[in-house]
Amino acid sequence: MVDKDNIMNHINQTFIALDLETTGLDPETDQIIEIGVVKFQGDRNIDTFHTLVNPHCPIPYRVRWLTGITQAELETAPSIASVIPDLVLFAEDHPIVGQNISFDLSFLSAQNVRLSTTSYDAFEMANIVLPCIQDHSLSALALELGIPTPVQHRALSDAITAMGVFTALLDRITHLHPNVISELNRLTAMTHQPWHTIIANLRNKTASQDLRKYRNMPDLRFVPSFTDQPEETPLMPKSDGPPLDISQLTQFLEQNGPMAKSFPSFEYRPGQVSMMKAVAESMNTGQSLIAEVGTGTGKSIAYLLPAISFALQHDSHVILSTNTINLQEQLMNKDIPTLLEVMNVPQTCRIAQLKGRTNYLCLKQFNARRQEPALTWEEAKFLLRLAVWISSPCTGDRSELGPSRDDALFWNTVCASRENCSGEQCPYYKEHCFLYRARQKAEISHIVVVNHALLLSDLANTHSILPEYRHAIIDEAHHLEKEATEQLGFRVTQWDLLGYLDRLGEKGGFLSHLQNWLRTSPTALPSQLKEAKKGIRSLGEQIKATRSLICELFKLLTSFSLLYATGQESYEQQLSVTPSTRHTPNWNDIEVYWEELNTEMKGIEEHLDNLSTTMENIAQGDWTMLYGLVADLMALLQKGKELRRWVNEIIANPDTNYIYWLSLKEQEEAVLHAAPLNVGQVLEKLFFSKKECAVLTSATLTTGGSFDYVKESLGLKNAVELTVDAPFDYLNSALIYLPQGIPEPNRPGYQKMVEQSLIDLCRATRGRTLILFTSHAALRATRATLQPPLEEEGILVLGQGVDGSPKQLLNIFKTNPKTVLLGTASLWEGIDIVGDALSVVAIAKLPFSVPADPVFSARSELFEDPFNEYGLPQAIIRFKQGFGRLIRSKQDRGAMIVLDQRIQTRSYGKVMLESLPVCTIKRGPLRYMPREVTDWLNK
Repeated sequence: MVDKDNIMNHINQTFIALDLETTGLDPETDQIIEIGVVKFQGDRNIDTFHTLVNPHCPIPYRVRWLTGITQAELETAPSIASVIPDLVLFAEDHPIVGQNISFDLSFLSAQNVRLSTTSYDAFEMANIVLPCIQDHSLSALALELGIPTPVQHRALSDAITAMGVFTALLDRITHLHPNVISELNRLTAMTHQPWHTIIANLRNKTASQDLRKYRNMPDLRFVPSFTDQPEETPLMPKSDGPPLDISQLTQFLEQNGPMAKSFPSFEYRPGQVSMMKAVAESMNTGQSLIAEVGTGTGKSIAYLLPAISFALQHDSHVILSTNTINLQEQLMNKDIPTLLEVMNVPQTCRIAQLKGRTNYLCLKQFNARRQEPALTWEEAKFLLRLAVWISSPCTGDRSELGPSRDDALFWNTVCASRENCSGEQCPYYKEHCFLYRARQKAEISHIVVVNHALLLSDLANTHSILPEYRHAIIDEAHHLEKEATEQLGFRVTQWDLLGYLDRLGEKGGFLSHLQNWLRTSPTALPSQLKEAKKGIRSLGEQIKATRSLICELFKLLTSFSLLYATGQESYEQQLSVTPSTRHTPNWNDIEVYWEELNTEMKGIEEHLDNLSTTMENIAQGDWTMLYGLVADLMALLQKGKELRRWVNEIIANPDTNYIYWLSLKEQEEAVLHAAPLNVGQVLEKLFFSKKECAVLTSATLTTGGSFDYVKESLGLKNAVELTVDAPFDYLNSALIYLPQGIPEPNRPGYQKMVEQSLIDLCRATRGRTLILFTSHAALRATRATLQPPLEEEGILVLGQGVDGSPKQLLNIFKTNPKTVLLGTASLWEGIDIVGDALSVVAIAKLPFSVPADPVFSARSELFEDPFNEYGLPQAIIRFKQGFGRLIRSKQDRGAMIVLDQRIQTRSYGKVMLESLPVCTIKRGPLRYMPREVTDWLNK
């Protein structure tokens, strides 16, 4: 290996590290305010160039807050026109290095400046070399690579950091497995990347493999090396195992019990004990339980203690399902290990986390993709990330990979989906298969942690993933109905159908692999080869015809959606496909096109059947000669029939037990959807009736003090009910202020008055506020109004979907106390911010479902009183989730504002308020709201 100090000495090249600070993200409208450049060779800093730049415009508050650069400093700085000649002279024509360097170069290009024809993006290489890093920002990369960053978000210091990151990444490359370095060399050469010159130089110093020899190596070159081998024997459940000793489990959580002795900060909570007893009793009796348990009760320990004890005593599986990744990580990395240590059973009790098959990498598909002859650089980058990933110990679970723009585009081509998986005929089966290994581990584990999507898709696919189980605990159970709607239904896009044809085609698809096999088959007779080639040619022609029809069908569907879904303001328009829809003249055109496409897709299936017969004749009954081709063919046949059945059901042959609709986003083709009309009936039949015991829990399951809505919607008829209040003094810690005098939503003056009241409120609280909306349009409109006046006073305004992802925005919200965060659906729950950073929650509009939503509309018809039996309970649960963001600990203090007058003027408002814990409620004029809130917070 090459020493880090000498890495760059092997690359006889001078580089320029560049960083800019700007007023915004658009090079056409925003301006450069600072330039920092470092000239370096090897590890030696040769010279630096730095200057502020006068943008001749006001700097947004967010930029001043981030950089520390003031307006006064820039007013005396030189203009960009006077700076450019010196910059060009300094940079000469040396290659440019930077983090997201295309961003900086685009701003220079807008000024007609081109410094070099060659550039290297450290972000791009970091995505490859550090595939599991969750944050690829410059500061995060510097921290990972041991590069000091005394100052951030200033141009010269960031340029120096970018230089350090660049050299450190090259050092990391030299420490990769020689196979990976060779692959990096091969693919950068194939795609004509500037990186190839550097990689080839490093490879010559570190790798002994000959590239020409490497190109002829077999697929099995890239396989993971598993260091741990799971036990072979699955669990054998005992039908006569002893019941749980509830009194003994209770002692475990007492004030002087094992938990208290192990953790000085442990706090005895009667509600936690009550829930633990109820879960244990349910497991002993086989009676299902539904439990609403308030925040701060410690419900995960309350259900884990009896679940682990029961699984060990009965040598059986207990499935634990959550909705969010955050809760899964908390259980796997904190709660379960902690409890196992205290119970003194860390070696006895085995735990597994299992996900749906598309979450796992398929080595067969990966090795096939990387050997395709005409990869783009985007494809090559993605495959190189995977090569680095699997060259180190990994589980093959996609979640281990850090976020990347490439993932969504390419992951489906290399994951272990049903259509990609060859099963036992795969050369990687058992020994190197990530999915097989994950299933094997689940088979021997007492507690198997999954998400709702896998739990429900496993039901829909006849238990193809999870081991046999009789006991399940479902946390975050308020999401179960929504997830069941998705997993027990289906959706079809134009790209699903075209992707199916791509997997069949001659460019890296099945026909390509079949042609390769035919060329090397030792048993193929000339007549058989002629027949096979004829079949391939005919199938290729049919694929072309089918592709054209798919595009035409979805053009018609899109036009139909635009015609009949007018008047909707949401980002995604939806149109129910009902009997009346099907009687419109335009729908007849869709049915005619589908009939023709259906015939073509059947023709493809017939061609595949014929090719299967031809392959069998050539192989002379020895299917091992075909490797995974037969499995690929069977998977493609199954996928084609499934897609054809789904589209046919939606367009031509509807099932009265299903809901059908079209959705349409901006600049995208229409999407076909289907979902079960009555989720409860399906869950009762497929799940609850077949399980000995199911425990459902969440902080928000009751409406008006009753479980009736949730039990009815989920088909859980005979469950024991339990309500455990949160251990917080809401009366003295939470204020609900109901301002008077605002028009109701959708009435003239409502939006303007809401915006002004929020400006006044956030000025008074100096930020610290989460504002929740029910539509993206309302969020964007409010953000545009709030941002100028509040940021002028040093209060940062951030909008979900506008200023970053929820995770990014929450990180800023936690670190900068003077922040106002505007959020929609995903921010109504899952936010756990303790302390003063989040002191106010404002709800702009009560969270009722849109009446025209196809699922909501269809299910409403199942009720005699749709609003009170269906619409209102749904809104109450969302309302409770929003309130739940406010008080997260006994020390928290906060206020919730409801700017929707209907909570005061309509009868259901009382029901909504009574569904919350007992708080201090005040009603008063809108103008008093800022003073009332600040008085409460300062009390």
